[in-house]
Amino acid sequence: MIDGKVLMIGDQKFIVPAINFKGVKKIEELLKRLGSIPAAGGFLRIDQIDILTEIVLVGLSRNYPDLTKQQLEEILDMNNIQTVLEAVTAQAGFKKVIQSPRCRKPDEQSEEEFARGLTAPGKLMGNT
Repeated sequence: MIDGKVLMIGDQKFIVPAINFKGVKKIEELLKRLGSIPAAGGFLRIDQIDILTEIVLVGLSRNYPDLTKQQLEEILDMNNIQTVLEAVTAQAGFKKVIQSPRCRKPDEQSEEEFARGLTAPGKLMGNT
């Protein structure tokens, strides 16, 4: 088991390890496909739910190689997805993925990045 961020998903404890380069590349591809996700209280499309589940699966796969997407779909929900996604993407070097509606657009960030709430690995939203 690789050390990492400890998370409770449903009633199960998981350790999210640092994401290897292969995983970082996969997560970045998935984030591009994800597009803009709604702020709190909004609705996710089915394709977005599938992509979010896949991102979490990539993040957990180093420590849980037998974990399946179907198993994750049983324990991920609208109450825990933001916390889980932020933990996974932080372990991949992304600092912010789900954009709070109160956040301002940093001047150096593209409209597309802002719409997705995505920053470059290691770059904090709003910091230069």
